[in-house]
Amino acid sequence: LKPHFEWVTQMDGKNQANLLTFEAATLATYLTFFNMAGDNIKTKMQANPDKFLTVRQTVSATYRAHGLVGFTRGSLFKGIYLIAGATIAIGIQERLTGVMKYFVQ
Repeated sequence: LKPHFEWVTQMDGKNQANLLTFEAATLATYLTFFNMAGDNIKTKMQANPDKFLTVRQTVSATYRAHGLVGFTRGSLFKGIYLIAGATIAIGIQERLTGVMKYFVQ
């Protein structure tokens, strides 16, 4: 990580902010995949409480029916949503930076 940090410190402030925003969005997307497993189990237990009585039973049934992919269902759309949101945030930041420089001078 040290070469990465040295590279980032050589950038100007605007590019540092853009890179850090992108890295944060990427990290959030990865964490979404881990969070999705628990969310899928919870949703199954809430939607069908007669069939899925315990967490252990729900995990076992999901794994038997779909394998590991069963725990990540829906995460693709959530990941796209996060990346799109970060892209929009970077665009707005760029635009506001351009507008605000006229007020600061």
